Amino acid sequence: MVMDMKDEIYFLKQDLEALDARIQELRDKLEETLKEGGESTRQSSETWHDNFPFEEAQRQFSLLAGQLQKLVDIRKKAKEVEISTDKNKVGIGSIVTIENSVTGKTKTFKIGSFLILADDSGKTISYDSPLARIIMGAMAGETRSGNIGKNDVKFKIVRILI
Repeated sequence: MVMDMKDEIYFLKQDLEALDARIQELRDKLEETLKEGGESTRQSSETWHDNFPFEEAQRQFSLLAGQLQKLVDIRKKAKEVEISTDKNKVGIGSIVTIENSVTGKTKTFKIGSFLILADDSGKTISYDSPLARIIMGAMAGETRSGNIGKNDVKFKIVRILI
C-alpha cells in the first residue's frame, strides 16, 4: 500500500518508543559507517575507485540513509494513541477473535500500530493491514466483508477483548 504522508500514522506507546530507538540506532550506524569509510581512504594507497572497503561503506551509508529517511518521515506523522478501552468496538489495541464465514476457522490477534516494532510474537497485525481495515470499527457479532488481495473475504467478529 502506498502511504499518504498527509495522514497521521497511529502508534501505541511501546511501538513509538521502539520507532525512536530504531531511528537512533540507524543514526549511530550511519556515523559508524562514515568513520569506516573515512578510515578506508587513509589506510589504502590505492585510488578511491579501487578501494573495496570505501565502496562498501558508501553502499552501506546509502542503504542506511534511505532506511533512516523513511522512518523519520513516518515519525513526523506519528501520533501516539491509547489502547482502545471500548470492548464493543474493534480499535487499535483490541484483541479480536474473528471467524472466517467461508471456512468456519477462527483466528485471534491484536490490532496494533502502523508498524509493529515492539511485539515479536506474530500475533499482532497493523491497523493498516487489509484485514484490520475490514474489521476496524466493527462490533462483536457483526459480519464484515471486503477484499484481501484478489480474494473476497467475509468475517464475523466473535469476540473483542480490551
